[in-house]
Amino acid sequence: MFSTIVSFMKPIVTIIILLYASMAFTSCTPSMDVVQSLEGTWQLTTTNKDEYCSTVSTDSISITVPFVISLPHTLEDKKTGNKITLAENGYVWIQKEFVLDTVPERDMALQIGEIMNADRAYCNGVFIGASGRFPPHFKSAWNQFRHYTIPATVLHKGTNLLSIKIYYDAEFWINAPLRLVSDSSGKAAFDFINFMRVHLMQAMFFIMLTLAIFFIVMFYYQSDSVEYLFFGLACLSVSFPQLLHFIENLYPDVPYSSNTVLKVSQPGLLFFPALLNLFYRYHVGRNKLWITSIYLLIPIILTVLLVSQNTRSEILFVRNISIVISILFMADLFITSGLQLIQHKKAGLLIFIGIVPMVLLGLHDVLAFGFKIIPADVVLYVYGLPFLLFIIAIYLVNIFITALQQSKELNVQLQQLLQDARKLAYLEKELEIARTIQNQLLPSEIPHLKGMDIAIRFQPALRIGGDIYNIFQLKDGVVIFLADVVGHGIPAAMIASMVNILFKMFQMLSVDPGLLLRSLNINICNMLPQTFVTAACLYINRYEKFVRIARAGHPSIIIQKADGNILEYMPQGKALGLKTDNKYETLNQAVSPGDKILIYTDGIVEAIDINKNMFGSERLIDIVGKTKEVSCAESIEAIYSELIHFVGDTSALEDDVTLIMIRIE
Repeated sequence: MFSTIVSFMKPIVTIIILLYASMAFTSCTPSMDVVQSLEGTWQLTTTNKDEYCSTVSTDSISITVPFVISLPHTLEDKKTGNKITLAENGYVWIQKEFVLDTVPERDMALQIGEIMNADRAYCNGVFIGASGRFPPHFKSAWNQFRHYTIPATVLHKGTNLLSIKIYYDAEFWINAPLRLVSDSSGKAAFDFINFMRVHLMQAMFFIMLTLAIFFIVMFYYQSDSVEYLFFGLACLSVSFPQLLHFIENLYPDVPYSSNTVLKVSQPGLLFFPALLNLFYRYHVGRNKLWITSIYLLIPIILTVLLVSQNTRSEILFVRNISIVISILFMADLFITSGLQLIQHKKAGLLIFIGIVPMVLLGLHDVLAFGFKIIPADVVLYVYGLPFLLFIIAIYLVNIFITALQQSKELNVQLQQLLQDARKLAYLEKELEIARTIQNQLLPSEIPHLKGMDIAIRFQPALRIGGDIYNIFQLKDGVVIFLADVVGHGIPAAMIASMVNILFKMFQMLSVDPGLLLRSLNINICNMLPQTFVTAACLYINRYEKFVRIARAGHPSIIIQKADGNILEYMPQGKALGLKTDNKYETLNQAVSPGDKILIYTDGIVEAIDINKNMFGSERLIDIVGKTKEVSCAESIEAIYSELIHFVGDTSALEDDVTLIMIRIE
């Protein structure tokens, strides 16, 4: 099991290492000529006077840049004791004087990591650049690295003045670096950082949008795989909002406000943790309707609350509440994946492998920006989320391709089987050979499972029959499948064999018997038209002591409790091969040691004696009750002996007979 997991995860781990190595390599900003650092003390004033672009304000206080301010906020100059209160939104001027020893011969540039939200910059009263848009057509310059060229003719020897007018709304920060550089080398660094921050991220989110469309289309064609839908919606909920922000950055003249972008984009981020969680739950088979309803209802309520807000600060307040809820969603996701990992299931590694890029890239940022050990101007942890979704997408596509290859191989086997069957029809010993083929498709031996006693009796009406069964052993239990094709002889046996092959194709769905029967029904309707097949499927979990039951027009499933009480179960479901849209109910039933479960074909209860009397289900239940204390093999033998005694002889059986009994120990 461990070697299988290692071989499966090896390509994903390799991709993670290559991606991180590539990102770490490209995070090294091109070298540049830094004239001087501008980090440290600046002057700030809230007086909105345009003349401050060229003159030093007289009513300012000293602040240390870079900084992050929670609004509203009161700033205090420790030297003078002066205070300035910043409201939730408004304008400020920040100014700094710098000294040049000589008149520069080349153009210089002012570089700032990020200013939230919009700004206009001046040097010695000359406009040198702007980012975002001021009200009334407010556009946030979120995530933009500033590079404002200062012509050499604007600068002079001695003291020079930088003045930046800033509009903030609900958020206000100025991020490092703040520096004066030569324009030529600074442009190279700016182009690189802008590519990493904006264009590369935009490309990654376009890829995610493509993945979203791909998996939603896959769900359209394979509607039983609900996890495809939730993963596609999770990709969509992240990619669409981020693309809106990038459009706002790259095309600020597009006629919609920044607050509109915020309202439209944030609901996607509210839905993402819930959708990712639901994807994983459906993928590992831990989905429940009430969980799905709650997980979708919470972001819907938060979205309604968010879009009803009027101001940017109110929108961000609701968003911040949702972050706390998102943490709970992600914690639940890690717990679910951890349980899968403890059970040694490959899907358990999926989330843990997926967060490796987040951890590695986050470690890079701590070393680069926290401890200043690694030189860098680009924050990399934001790439962790796309990497997580890409890894999940690779995992799902790998499963899809593997299933497709297996389907092709099984289809080749099926075609070969049909071809061989046509040839056998012309052979003298066709019945004996066909029986050999059928026996090879049946389990060669009854599996010996700890905690279960299983016995089987199979008797075709002719030398070969239309009954087919299969036993699929799982780590936590067993799946038992029994089907009965209308008729008997070679045609029924060949159809039964093809049904058995289809079961093997979809046996990965067997933990949900109803879903398995639905998939079989669709394929039988498409591949074997005008075929009528009844079936029953059981999934018995020997650890948690429960059985899941589904049937398709099949006789009832009989459960004899340890106390002797006998119950019949008939979950809803019509025979296979009738209509592609038929539904099949999965019934969950707790079992306990000493319980017996019996499934059988109608060849038993519909058998008739010489007087045309039917054997009937009441007679069958009566025999089950009388054989409560004996083993499954003895109980089945008693039923079969009574059947032969009833009809008179084995040759009098007009239909195939199959009995499968399981005892929980």
